[in-house]
Amino acid sequence: MYDMLKIVNTSLLLLLVACSSACSTMGYYAQSIKGELEILQKSKPIVELLDQKKLPQQLLDKLDEARQIREFAINKLFLPDNGSYLRYADIGRKYVVWNVFAAPELSLDSKRWCYLVVGCLNCSHADGRQS
Repeated sequence: MYDMLKIVNTSLLLLLVACSSACSTMGYYAQSIKGELEILQKSKPIVELLDQKKLPQQLLDKLDEARQIREFAINKLFLPDNGSYLRYADIGRKYVVWNVFAAPELSLDSKRWCYLVVGCLNCSHADGRQS
């Protein structure tokens, strides 16, 4: 319940920020929020996935290796033991996001997209799915 409340609050905050920006596009923020919610909804604790053994062996091996690397980072490198790298989400596609670079024909000057949260970038981001 707490996780869902956190997701809703974060989404509402991002929507409010998006609406208050004169330099941003609503489509960018809408797809960003939708993509983030999809990842959060589909994510599962790695420990549970390793215990169930319902995934292909190659993926189980990668998840176990990620778990071991995280333990090494905590125990040997003294990095913080926080919530990082504890969950896995199968989003059903090869990439989480695509960076799109564009320029006018016969030009080397890239197009700029401006967003409230990250500022102006010479690339746009998309989730890679066909619209």
